Amino acid sequence: MHQLASLVEGRAGALPLLEFTLDRMWSTLQRGQDTLSFEALVEIGGLEGALAEYADGVLAALAPSERALVRQLFLNHLTVLDRPGVRRVAVRSELRPEEWSIAIRLANERLLTTNRSDDGEETVEVVHEALLNAWGTLGPGSRKKSPSVIGVACSPTPCAGVTRGTRQPC
Repeated sequence: MHQLASLVEGRAGALPLLEFTLDRMWSTLQRGQDTLSFEALVEIGGLEGALAEYADGVLAALAPSERALVRQLFLNHLTVLDRPGVRRVAVRSELRPEEWSIAIRLANERLLTTNRSDDGEETVEVVHEALLNAWGTLGPGSRKKSPSVIGVACSPTPCAGVTRGTRQPC
């Protein structure tokens, strides 16, 4: 597992990503097996691959109209317009009710985190920038496929970890 530790060494927000990856690796263990292996890491697609595969599963379970909302949410609110691999915090007031609803569903699935801004407004953001960079379905390249994307200028937020759907500083 030294190899796994070296993959996260020096990465901002590494502990939540490592926790998620280890949980996914643990799920690959066969009955009677009690040791995680490097092969299990490869099987789940590595750090980013595990998160992307999980996100694809969550997306596949949604209705087509909900998948369209997820795409709009990510492209229009949860990434910085000119830097699609960088997440941003969206406040509830800038989202339509159906976008907020899907955001809460994704937070329950641990893909997004919710919090409150300094002025008390509810916020939502992507759990980890690794998701934006690894998730081919809605990652940076997908912005090029959508000419009608509207963005909101905003500064990227510092890295945040996740514990049961709540934002925690790294």
